[in-house]
Amino acid sequence: MLVQLAKNSSIANSATGQFSYACESLSDVYIQCDFASGADVGAFDITVQAGNEILMNRIPFEALSQMFGVINGGPAYSGGSVSEAVIALDFGQFPMDIAEELLVTIDNASGQACTTDVYADVNLVLPPNPIAYVYRKDESFSVELCQLLVAYDSGGAMDEASGTTTFKSGDDNILVNHSGAWTRTLASGLSDASAGAKMIAVIEDFGDTPRNITVNCDDSTVYHICQVTPEGGVESKKINKHTAKLTRKLNLMSATEKVASLVKIGMPEQAPKVPFNPFNNRGA
Repeated sequence: MLVQLAKNSSIANSATGQFSYACESLSDVYIQCDFASGADVGAFDITVQAGNEILMNRIPFEALSQMFGVINGGPAYSGGSVSEAVIALDFGQFPMDIAEELLVTIDNASGQACTTDVYADVNLVLPPNPIAYVYRKDESFSVELCQLLVAYDSGGAMDEASGTTTFKSGDDNILVNHSGAWTRTLASGLSDASAGAKMIAVIEDFGDTPRNITVNCDDSTVYHICQVTPEGGVESKKINKHTAKLTRKLNLMSATEKVASLVKIGMPEQAPKVPFNPFNNRGA
């Protein structure tokens, strides 16, 4: 279900906007900001919280757009003067307790006031699959259950740097060493000559096997974004509560509706056998 947290809400320069919505699960957050004149999205930070869990810890809009531009092919912003900024943030399927709220915080230090629209996909009937994002400015740190490790240089000089990012996995002591300049990955819409093309580098994509890693970087101007499986997002009490809620909803459906819903959410093996049902993957 797509819900609206803010519509044409004004955030002054050097001010903060907070927008909330009570829900039972979170999938995506969509943000659009319009500026009266050119603004620097490198100084425009986003924080997302689901109940007590921080899913995004004040990450620059510019860095997020670069990362999602690489992952999903979305629009990427390279700093400087922009009049509009749009981004979609993917949190998988994050289960929440009944009394919890989604809270989106925008810190605007872009140099210009803006009007903001914020939407979210919530309360979808899907199995839990939580995603969070950790922003680290320190040169050495550890992170648990890392799915994707990305290096970001707000100065746009990553391809000129002689430094490296290395990481060691706590699971099997794998050490990845990038010698010399980082291998940059171009986000959608950016040419190699543009400043934005020098800002982002995908260090490692762990895919479906998240790792506990220790990261070291020998350039203090390069920061890192880690896409992780949040520990709080996979607490058994939340998983159990979400599963029970899903079961209650399914029990209120007819057999045909139940089959269609289970196939849609990727659980066809639990679908009952319904004769002559076109959605019945198990046969008539």
